Amino acid sequence: MGELVGAGGQAKVWRVPGPPGPDAGFGTVPDDAAGRLVREGPVTLTAAWDHPHLVALFGSATGDSGVVMELVPGGSLEGLMEARTTLPVGEAVTLLVPLARALAHLHEAGVSHGDVAPQNIMFRADSSPVLIDPGSIRLPAQAPGPASTLGFAPAGEEPGPAADVFAWGAVAWWVLTGELPGPASHRTPLIMLRRELSPATARLIEDCVDADPRVRPPARELAGELLAGERPRPLDASAAVTAAGSPHMLTQAPAPTGWRALVAAGREAAASRFARPSQRRRRAVPGARRAPSRWLFAPALVLVLAACALLAWRWFAPVAPAPPAAVAQVSTAQRDAAAVGALPALDRARTAALRERNEAGLEAVYTAESPALAADRSTVRALLEAGQRFEGMGSRLEAVQVLGAEDGGDVVVRGVAVQASYRVVDQDGGPSTLVPSSSTALRWTLRHGEEGWRILSVEREPAAG
Repeated sequence: MGELVGAGGQAKVWRVPGPPGPDAGFGTVPDDAAGRLVREGPVTLTAAWDHPHLVALFGSATGDSGVVMELVPGGSLEGLMEARTTLPVGEAVTLLVPLARALAHLHEAGVSHGDVAPQNIMFRADSSPVLIDPGSIRLPAQAPGPASTLGFAPAGEEPGPAADVFAWGAVAWWVLTGELPGPASHRTPLIMLRRELSPATARLIEDCVDADPRVRPPARELAGELLAGERPRPLDASAAVTAAGSPHMLTQAPAPTGWRALVAAGREAAASRFARPSQRRRRAVPGARRAPSRWLFAPALVLVLAACALLAWRWFAPVAPAPPAAVAQVSTAQRDAAAVGALPALDRARTAALRERNEAGLEAVYTAESPALAADRSTVRALLEAGQRFEGMGSRLEAVQVLGAEDGGDVVVRGVAVQASYRVVDQDGGPSTLVPSSSTALRWTLRHGEEGWRILSVEREPAAG
């Protein structure tokens, strides 16, 4: 059958050389008692599982007992984090954005992954991340599948898109802090654990791991909001590569040839010549002159090291980042895209401030002169005076598009604000009031300043006709 690569809770994975690629993995991925590849219902596994950041499937194995898929040689996120503990913010963004887009694709196809966890996130030969384990995906209303990985799934919640978003947020929290988010009651705010994060990014991840699924954003918003708040950097996943996967990596250095081989041989000879006496055999030659003491070379060695240190400082000293470009220095398309990308994060921050009755949090949403800021401040103060709070309040934006720019560079954006149902809860134990879900067409005017984009005004979209 081939070489056994590994085994998980549902399947064994074998390496089988030959078509459809130079190396393919054969994994048993049971769907029911017969292990059929194609699921009952309107969606097939191969139709839903078709995305650049989902492991490629090539078809069913003999007897439909498994799936032939690409071999992913770069190791797992689990292995990478064992070696690195945490990732810099930019590298974490490069990891998380493709995974968010893969989840958005699955959810649009009507299925959920069901087990987004470090062992199911692997790296291709070019170090790009992919989700594996197609046997865990679930159709709506399908019977519960195998248990999700502990700590990366909301407790007591059935698999579904909201649970996938929770898992993505838990992975994000884990790679940034080295720890799982844990219960909300004992959770340190993410911005305090990684202070270099933008407030919008910290809020996005915290909303993803909220115990209330209504608060979690849809997967289609994750990539855009993350890129609006952070700058991606190249991801170094080399520490995840195992000995078996190393020959398949595109970044594997080829054996030196030509003059490079001569240089390498010279380096090896020099290393042997100057090795410590304990590392090479020495023969005593009668009558031979004793070699000069190596301490005589110490002053010259000190000068060489000092020169190297100076050159290293000049070449590798950190360069101060360039200040962000002003709105006037970027193209109209770039400015409009930045405004559209910032709006969902601002809406999320506003919802969180209202839910937490945090008046100061509203200052990160609005300009100081915004009438909407005054209105939301009044709402927070009224809640505090009445001893009430909003429970389960969450919102999302749909059909967001730019209408145009006003004098001074302000950008006008319209969209639909979808408010989930929530309750107004009396903290003294009185009856709660249900606020039904709503959908409202709105028009926002956004202004860019030293602290980024802020909302200047919010109005209802005029009725057509």
